[in-house]
Amino acid sequence: MPDAAPAELKAAIAEGRALIICGAGVSRAATNGAAPGWERLIRDALAEAAKPGGGMTQPWAKACEAFLESKEIADWLSAANTIQQKLAPVDGPYRAFFVDKLGSLTVVQPAILEAIEKIASAKNKVATTNYDHLISQALNWDRADWTNHLRVIEALQRKRPAVWHIHGDFDRPNSIIFSQDDYDRIATSELPQFVQRSAGLDFALVFVGCSGSGLSDDNVGRLLDWMHKGFAGLGDKHFVLVADSNADPWPAGVTPVRFGDYPDLPAYLAKLAPEPVVSSPLPPDPKMIGRKDRLEELVTAILTEERPIVLPGGLGMGKTTLALAAAHDSRVIARFGKARRFFVNLEPAPNADGALTRLATDLGLPASGAASEVEAKIAAACAGQLTLAILDNLETPWRKDIAATEALLGRLAAIEGLRLVITVRGEPPRLPGVGARTLRDVEQLQDADAGALFLRHAGSDHFAADPALPGLLSALDGHPLSIELLAANAQGKPDLKGLAADWSHRRADLLRHGAANDRLTSLRASLDLSLAALDPPSASHRLIRLMALLPDGMSDADSRTILNDGEPTPEERGAAARLETARLANRPDGRWRLLAPIRETLLADVPPEADDRARLVSIFLRRTALGENAGTDKWNHVREELIAEAGNLDAMVGVAAKEPQLPRDLSRAVFGLHQLHRVTGLASYASLPAVAKRFHDAGDLLAEADSIWCLGDITLYRSDYDGARLRYETALPLYQKIGNVRGEAHCIFQLGQIALYRSDLQGARQRLEVALPLYQKISDVLGGANCLHALGDIDFWRSDHDSARHRFEAALLLYREVGDMRGEANCIRSLGEIALARSDHEGARQRLEAALPLFRKIGDLLGEANCIASLGQIALRRSDHDGARQRYEEALPPFRKVGSVLGEANCIQSLGDIDEAAGEIARACGRWREALALYARIPEPYSIGFAHIRLARHAPTAEAAEHRQAARKAWESIDRPDLIEQHLGRDG
Repeated sequence: MPDAAPAELKAAIAEGRALIICGAGVSRAATNGAAPGWERLIRDALAEAAKPGGGMTQPWAKACEAFLESKEIADWLSAANTIQQKLAPVDGPYRAFFVDKLGSLTVVQPAILEAIEKIASAKNKVATTNYDHLISQALNWDRADWTNHLRVIEALQRKRPAVWHIHGDFDRPNSIIFSQDDYDRIATSELPQFVQRSAGLDFALVFVGCSGSGLSDDNVGRLLDWMHKGFAGLGDKHFVLVADSNADPWPAGVTPVRFGDYPDLPAYLAKLAPEPVVSSPLPPDPKMIGRKDRLEELVTAILTEERPIVLPGGLGMGKTTLALAAAHDSRVIARFGKARRFFVNLEPAPNADGALTRLATDLGLPASGAASEVEAKIAAACAGQLTLAILDNLETPWRKDIAATEALLGRLAAIEGLRLVITVRGEPPRLPGVGARTLRDVEQLQDADAGALFLRHAGSDHFAADPALPGLLSALDGHPLSIELLAANAQGKPDLKGLAADWSHRRADLLRHGAANDRLTSLRASLDLSLAALDPPSASHRLIRLMALLPDGMSDADSRTILNDGEPTPEERGAAARLETARLANRPDGRWRLLAPIRETLLADVPPEADDRARLVSIFLRRTALGENAGTDKWNHVREELIAEAGNLDAMVGVAAKEPQLPRDLSRAVFGLHQLHRVTGLASYASLPAVAKRFHDAGDLLAEADSIWCLGDITLYRSDYDGARLRYETALPLYQKIGNVRGEAHCIFQLGQIALYRSDLQGARQRLEVALPLYQKISDVLGGANCLHALGDIDFWRSDHDSARHRFEAALLLYREVGDMRGEANCIRSLGEIALARSDHEGARQRLEAALPLFRKIGDLLGEANCIASLGQIALRRSDHDGARQRYEEALPPFRKVGSVLGEANCIQSLGDIDEAAGEIARACGRWREALALYARIPEPYSIGFAHIRLARHAPTAEAAEHRQAARKAWESIDRPDLIEQHLGRDG
């Protein structure tokens, strides 16, 4: 039979002076026995350690097994010593073992954790001798193990809440107390022992789910013995909750408190928590952030309207907050009085009768009798006292009982003196009689208000300047509930860096606060209410799960046809409209979109049906493959479709790579995605590394090599020469292994391009002279033309303009022969560059203006930017500074869009030249330094040298000498004595 809770125990918990120490019994209760205790972990660890070398037949394993037959803890600890040594190193098999055993534990019986959370909410502290994370996850607290004594002290002082892992955390294997050696280690650690002893004197220790042996070990047992011998009669009493059937001996100084049978523990523990203070009929003023115009609109309606006011909006948008803020407005209080404003939560109401019952109860009226009698009582109460009632979450009874609920609202609206404010997610109800005043939907917060809301719920203004905050807010899409939930995870943290990292890996998990699972503390719970209204597995329920896969929204055309390979049904065609009615999706720009937090939650917890996903993947792979037309004369045929879907292509390639069976069109889509991004700057390419790995795992060497080559091509055009070289050198042996000459030639050619971009002209020539015969071997005219053009570039850089012109003209004929407009445009531009170098400004302009429309026609943003920048160079040479500045500023955005660091740096350096010509020396030097930093990022020694020469012109003598020496060093690295002699002289 359970004991009455001792007064000292209840007082300690009520006053926040208790330290709840959870043992293995808590984890076993929460996981329905799945969590292993210490003894089971030792046996499992023995089996794991014995796998190499012959299993349990090994002498050491047999010796350990014999120790485990003993009833002496010392023997078990000796066995643990041996097992621990066999599983070494700590960060290898030892950690892997604990991660495997504890990392995937799932809570199936949350009552015990909810009880602990209830006690913790009364400002009590929580510790555990377990290694798992179940308690910290339930409390949404950080973890602090004994090796970080300062963090433990912060947790005990409630400065930064955390669960104290007295015997370690499986994520930090060095902290795990598993063997006798570990107990010796913690026993001789001065500071952790000091913290333990201080806690024993400062708090009432309450052991939950612990055994007698656990309280007698070489750490906790020593602590209890030390306190009993040295401090008996002082400070708090200490308690252990035990089952009636438990016969363990308990240490002196610890009072056993029996709670009944094991299943009774959660309820007994929950009753130890202080009872919550009874709230007033109206919740407190939420001190709403922003939305002043919406608040004014609602307050005005409350004061002037006699009919009900309906406040619609999507889930978690802050409808309740707005309604409460209006009820606390001084003008509303003056009109209705403090005591005649009521808040009625209809979420638990099953139907219209339930809604009426809750309204009457919250008004303080008897809810018994027929509905007509209850309505009469409400009318009588409001007859002499003007009453405001907020009916919150009307959708729950309304969706279950539409006609009856609307009829009830019509009758309530007719009651003299009763004013109703109704919040509802989704489509507003239709009220008979006088109808209702329906306000605009409550929508997303603007950036400034979103930031203020985050700071409030994070509990600190010091995050305002945190560099991670803008990214987190952007990801939350101005969704108030998600902002509040994520901000709660920041409480007590020094910065947002860790939270941002967590967000990138487990987004949906962070949109939940505490162990409760309701619409106010969990986005998933709130979303489930809206999804249930879609009558799964309806067409709209299937469609929203597909929409979640598309970060840039779904086209209206797709929404009508995507659910069926053939002719869609009327329900399928109207599925998106139903999502709009439910306020789950909208189409502000003609595309159906979900708020980002809702999309993330759906992705994590409510994936689409396999057939629907496969259909969407197939469609998007075909679309992505169309990207191969970027940079060709077919670009205009696909331009509109690819621009519209650019934001979805990379994500869908990533989805395709995770399909159980790799889709047939994936390899072609990879090339299309690469070509689209490289040429136009559209789309992203984050999925490609994972795609390459998936092809590797599938044994498809050609597709793997193609994917790696595509990544190299993108990184090359983004001026990441080291990254590009690594990828080409990875793909090259794969092509050679399968005898793919074209792929081999492409890799060698691009390695030559890298050498050229780094001013290694000899290295570039050597690579190109290897690639050219390979192209000729397979009759690849386009590849040969590319080699000719690149060899012309080398000649141009060596100032051999005649040879360069001959190569460009030869390449131009080949490009026209195969119909490659991009190559043709590049040749024309290169011929223009030769004319510019020869000061033939008019000839250069004609060539560049001939190439520019070709680049624009095929969507080649880099080629377009290069032409514009070169036209700027002509203007600069002609001293047309305004015209030059206009051209460079026009070229900068496309260079940045395609990620061309070199192009961006060249523009900035030339803008500095214009500033110098205008006498704005300080501004010019600032531009040159900015350009120099970009050149150094690549790095590009040729341009680095010229940037230093420019800075040396206007630097003090000592600094000028440093710049000149830096220029010399840069040019020496690429063997350009001609530049050194020309610009520095022999002694410069």
